[in-house]
Amino acid sequence: MGSLNLQRNTKFKQGFFYPRNLDKFVSKDNKAVYRSGLELDYFRILDKNPNVVKWGSEEVIVPYFFDNKWHKYYVDLFVVFKFGDKLKKYFIELKPYSQTIEPKPSKRKKPMSVLYEAHQWAKNQAKWKAAHSYAEKNGWEFHILTEKDLENRK
Repeated sequence: MGSLNLQRNTKFKQGFFYPRNLDKFVSKDNKAVYRSGLELDYFRILDKNPNVVKWGSEEVIVPYFFDNKWHKYYVDLFVVFKFGDKLKKYFIELKPYSQTIEPKPSKRKKPMSVLYEAHQWAKNQAKWKAAHSYAEKNGWEFHILTEKDLENRK
């Protein structure tokens, strides 16, 4: 593992994003870790968008219960948008569309793959339920965005 839990030899695009508009970016060290190409694309969108007042990556930690113990869920993003004279606050999770739908067994999948996908699905459901509740209690909204949502925003 590299710094900030970046994994080596992964199939996902990973690295650091250095925003140009530091006045609206919230971070201790002026950089955001991206763990996928989807995250990098959205970071670029946020950095350029004049309606974004403030944003940060993995700054919000939500406790959630799964597999009989408590865990910490680092929400991908928090974003404050300005719409006219109103501010809207969001917690955003970025996921490939395929990970936002319940997995289905198939003859082509190995049994271990089916078990892994089912476990990840259940884990994500626990995270997202906790994030939704946490957001609601704090006056925010929780949304899951996929590559399909970002196609029109680039």
